[in-house]
Amino acid sequence: MNLFKLFKKKLQIVPIDGIGDEEYHNLYQLSISVRDYITEQVKDEKTGDIPESFWWLRVCATRPAFHHLCFSYKATVYSCFIGRIVDNQIYVFAQDWENFLKETKRYGLQACLIPLKIDDNEKSVEVQPYLDANTLNPIIFKEEGLNDPLPEWELYCIGVNQVVEYLADNQATDIEYCDIPDLKPSIFFTDGEGNKSYVIVRSIPIGLEGVLYVIDEKLINKYKEQGLKGYFANVKWSNIFGNSGMFQDEQVYHHSLVHSKIELEPIEDAPKNHSSVLIDDEDIYKGVI
Repeated sequence: MNLFKLFKKKLQIVPIDGIGDEEYHNLYQLSISVRDYITEQVKDEKTGDIPESFWWLRVCATRPAFHHLCFSYKATVYSCFIGRIVDNQIYVFAQDWENFLKETKRYGLQACLIPLKIDDNEKSVEVQPYLDANTLNPIIFKEEGLNDPLPEWELYCIGVNQVVEYLADNQATDIEYCDIPDLKPSIFFTDGEGNKSYVIVRSIPIGLEGVLYVIDEKLINKYKEQGLKGYFANVKWSNIFGNSGMFQDEQVYHHSLVHSKIELEPIEDAPKNHSSVLIDDEDIYKGVI
C-alpha cells in the first residue's frame, strides 16, 4: 500500500496536554537519534559527504524553542516537530504544537512534522516520511538554488550558533541558548573563570548597521543584581551574490556566506562601540528567560 496515501487519508493530529521533565528528557534523547538519522539520509551515497547546501541550525530538543530540530537544505529552512504515531494518530504536545505552527508561519519557515513509530518492547524507532505540518501532505524536497535571501529568523539563528561555537572554543561551559529572536538574552554560559554570564546577539547584514537596536536596561540591571556578567555580540554578514559579482549591502543570501569576526564586548559598552545601539528602560521584549 502507498504509505503517503495512507497518511493523507487516515492520520490525524492529536494534541495532548502536559509534559514533565522526564518526558522532555526522553524527547531530547530521541531528537539526537533523529538528527543522526537525517544527517545520514542527506549524505552522498558514493562519497559519504554532506552537501554544502545542508547544515543544522538546531541539533536537539531543548527549551525555550518552538521546534525540536531545524536544518537548512537547498535554501529552505525546515523547522521540525517530532510526533508519535499510535493507531493512525500523531500525538503532539499541545502548547509546543501551537507555538510551532505560529512561529514557523511568522518567520517563513517550512513547518516539518516528523512522525515516529516507536516500539517500546523492542526499543526501536521507525522514522516515517516527513509531512508538511499544516497540510499533512508529504514534503518533497525542492531542487532549489542558493540565491534566495535568508529569512530573518535564520539570520539570527546562525549568528547565535556562531557565537556559541566561539564560546565553546574559548573555555566556556554550561552553554544554553535560545533561537527565538524576541527572547533575550540569546545565550547563557559560564566563562573559564567560573563567572555566570550572558550574551545578547545581534545578527545583521552589512549595510544595516545604522538600524536602531534597543537593549532593555531593566534586563541588564536584573542580571547584574544576580551577579551575571553581560556581553553584546554584533555579528555582521556579507556575501558575493551569484555569478554577477554584485555586492548586496542590505540582504544576505545563502550563497557564499561570510560573517565578521566574533567578538564579545561588555554589554554596557555596546552604545559606545555602535552608534545604532541604545540602552533604554523601555519594556521592548515580549519575554525574558
